[in-house]
Amino acid sequence: MTWTVRDVMSQPAVTVTPTTSFKKCVDIMRIQGVSGMPVIRDDGGVAGVITEADLLARLQQNGAGAPPTAADVMTREVVTVDASASVGAAARLMLERHVKRLPVVDGAGRVVGVVSRGDLLRVFLRSDESIRKEIANGLLNELPLLGRGRVQVEVADGVVRLDGEVESGALTGLLLRLVAAVPGVVGVENHMRPAATSTAQEPAAVSAR
Repeated sequence: MTWTVRDVMSQPAVTVTPTTSFKKCVDIMRIQGVSGMPVIRDDGGVAGVITEADLLARLQQNGAGAPPTAADVMTREVVTVDASASVGAAARLMLERHVKRLPVVDGAGRVVGVVSRGDLLRVFLRSDESIRKEIANGLLNELPLLGRGRVQVEVADGVVRLDGEVESGALTGLLLRLVAAVPGVVGVENHMRPAATSTAQEPAAVSAR
């Protein structure tokens, strides 16, 4: 299983419209316990993002005139992420664009949720047993050509230990990369070794516990 943004995002998203008043934006953030939210158009698309920093910047201006709305204070350059994107891709996007949250959109560009740094880190709250089962019962079953030897999977504090005999060195490298990409894995220890050469022509198989 590859975790996607859809698996960890907050939904439904807390949103406002461009005409939402400044005070209403403050109230919504306080009540909902969020520090930022998308500003959406009538068609569900993203018009901008409004954050606590945007609101505070407006207060410092002390400008006269009509009371401001979300459209007056929002950040218009918005970075979004597709709901089907991987958790890793979303994390990279946040780091590259220096943002703390991303509006999540569907294929039509409509907002379907919001993903924050905290949401992405939630995957590391997975239990060691959950990680072990995903690798042993899922990942290894997708790589039957690893060979006749048994591959044992143990996980402690997010660190995966792989042990046993395998047939293919090339596939071993692939397995290590795939295991490292499993959500919740913080490290991989490779204790696998090449299986003894056999002349028996048996179907390749991998078992795991």
